Amino acid sequence: DAMTKDELSQLVSVLGDREKKERDRLDAIRAFCEGDTFLHFDQVVNIMETHLKENRSAERVELVRQCYNRLIEAEMAPDLLELLTQSERLAVEKHLGVLARSFTKNNPTGFYRLDLGKKPQRDICLRLLELQNSQLKLIKEM
Repeated sequence: DAMTKDELSQLVSVLGDREKKERDRLDAIRAFCEGDTFLHFDQVVNIMETHLKENRSAERVELVRQCYNRLIEAEMAPDLLELLTQSERLAVEKHLGVLARSFTKNNPTGFYRLDLGKKPQRDICLRLLELQNSQLKLIKEM
């Protein structure tokens, strides 16, 4: 499900609160981007440009890490990396790994060796299961 306007407003409110510690803002990013929550590319860009300027590197990295495999427009995930500085991009790429950066929900065919102890790879597993379940549902309806 797409992040609701209320949820987005709450996240933006936490990120905009200079009284909050960086750790609290990072926790908010993780909390709002968990489960079945997906964001539009434009929502992530807006958060980055409006609330996470370059001097908030840890939060920028965390937002892209969390949203990379949770974009509604999955084909635009690599474009998220372009919003980051070189060092931020390297941190995200290291965390995601090659598999997470090469997976696309629009063409998930192939073989995968997933380490479910790593969140980005768990997210891929969940996406694959969602795709399988939706396909099985369509087949049963035929």
